[in-house]
Amino acid sequence: MAQPSSKRACTTATAADGDGGGTDRLSALPDALLHSVMRFLPARQAVRTSALSRRWRDLWRRMPCLDVDHQQFRRRGDTISMAWTRFEDFTANLLMHHRAPVLDRLRLCAIGEPRDLYRWVRRGISYRPVELDLDLKVPGSYPLIRLPPLGLGPARRLRTLRLRRLSLGAGFADDLRSRCPVLEDLELWDCNCEFREIVSATLKRLAIECSSDHEYGDGGRPLSVTAPALASLRLAFSECTNPRVFLLNNGAESVLRASINGCNEFMDGDLFRLLSSLCSVKTLELCRFSYPNAKLRNEEKEMFPKLNNLTTLLLANCDMSKRFDILELFLQNAPSLKKVTLQHCTYPELIRKKGAPRKIIPPQYRKLVSLESHDLNLIEIKYKDGNTNNLFRLLMSIRTRLLKNTIVLIKDKGPTL
Repeated sequence: MAQPSSKRACTTATAADGDGGGTDRLSALPDALLHSVMRFLPARQAVRTSALSRRWRDLWRRMPCLDVDHQQFRRRGDTISMAWTRFEDFTANLLMHHRAPVLDRLRLCAIGEPRDLYRWVRRGISYRPVELDLDLKVPGSYPLIRLPPLGLGPARRLRTLRLRRLSLGAGFADDLRSRCPVLEDLELWDCNCEFREIVSATLKRLAIECSSDHEYGDGGRPLSVTAPALASLRLAFSECTNPRVFLLNNGAESVLRASINGCNEFMDGDLFRLLSSLCSVKTLELCRFSYPNAKLRNEEKEMFPKLNNLTTLLLANCDMSKRFDILELFLQNAPSLKKVTLQHCTYPELIRKKGAPRKIIPPQYRKLVSLESHDLNLIEIKYKDGNTNNLFRLLMSIRTRLLKNTIVLIKDKGPTL
């Protein structure tokens, strides 16, 4: 029995439109399905599919995702100028001839002249992307590229916004508050942030990272965050000597997971105030404690908040020999804490009195091992070669007080946080 003509057209498309023989079933698929495949290709590879056959010639013009990366245009032996010329020609033509009314995703990673980069960003924003990912770097002493105004029309579909190395003016706060009605993910990396607040009723995940004071902007002005739906917060200050103070308003009660890297750059009071706004947090990561002050003052300890919902705590790359009282405060103020992970930390030397047969527990440990009513049942210690001797001797000296806890030692060969 002969097949209906419509079905036969879908299953017997041949390579007559191309250069070879045989059956080309892939080309017989509808445009929407082919675009779903092409969305995983970098833009340069997607455009190259136009050489497959007449069927593929214009498919790239309406694909819903554009991923443009200058790294794909470098060849061995190229000068910077040669690679830039090739990248500039491709990107300008891509954005000029692309015909999709809107984009699901736009990613632009580029190093180049500010005028060209700014023009491409404006053109990309006009496609009203659902996800916008910009990583822009200018050569030499040029200032950072300033993000163009998002506008109500272009930003109304925006759910994910990732920005690296851009200058964000005071108007950026207005864009977030009034022009991004469905924004859920916001990531700012090494941006010059001139705005003073983030207000969003829909934001669920916020990440801000900086590697220098110059890139981060004025550390003297607090950044106020009001986001009642916020569930995840990540802050990282690897090289900042004066990071901005973060004020999380009562909307931060929804935050369940938080990570703060570069805690040594915070003043104790600022850090404790930030923690107090994370009253519902369940998983907390604090990295790089290395304060010069050996101990907290009593008034500082009184500022430490109650974290009744906290169940998992990670302290990474911390100098516990100076700041072991921080761990004591967590154990006293987090009654639901079940797991503590100490990763790549340093620990106090054990004291040996003259003539004493065994090591004596350092004073900073004595309160820790007396917390018998605590819910803690797992202590996980990740270590590298050379930083475990003091810790191991300590655990052996207090092992009878830790019978209800499981202690796991893990030799970690991976990168540090």
